[in-house]
Amino acid sequence: MVTIEFTPKSLDDIEITAIYISQTSEKYAEMFVEMIFREVNYLSKHPLIGRYVPEFEEDSTLRELIRPPYRIVYRVVNSERVDILRVLRSSQNFLTDMFQ
Repeated sequence: MVTIEFTPKSLDDIEITAIYISQTSEKYAEMFVEMIFREVNYLSKHPLIGRYVPEFEEDSTLRELIRPPYRIVYRVVNSERVDILRVLRSSQNFLTDMFQ
C-alpha cells in the first residue's frame, strides 16, 4: 500500500476552499473535504489511476485526478509514496497557480 503525503500547499488549498464554501453552506464545505480525502484515498491502492497532467506531459511522475470542478494534482514519488501537490478548481490558471 502506498503512503499518501499532503504538501502544506495542498492542505492550504483544501482549507481555503472549505472556508469559501462554508460561507454559504457548512454542509457542502464538509462534503467537499470528505470528497477530496475519499478520492485521495484511492491512490493508496491505485497510485497510477490519475491521468498525466496535460500541461506537464514530459513529467510522467505528475498526475491528476479530475473531480469536477476540482483537479487533485499529485506526484508519484516512488512505489511507496505519493505526494498531493495541489487541489485546484479547474477554472484556475493552472500554469501560474500550480507551484505558487
